[in-house]
Amino acid sequence: MDYMPIQLSEGKLMFEFPDGSTNEIDYVPRTASIIKAPLEHNAINTSNMDVIALEIEFKK
Repeated sequence: MDYMPIQLSEGKLMFEFPDGSTNEIDYVPRTASIIKAPLEHNAINTSNMDVIALEIEFKK
């Protein structure tokens, strides 16, 4: 299912993907994006604060 994360706090996450690649993202409160499924990843908080987000999954 596709999903939409809505960032509720500041912070920085590093995403690790199955192919070994990584991507670091700075989060800004009150922003959102649409993520196409499937997206296998591991999110690691690299900031010194809690990263808070709400994820909405779209049913088909």
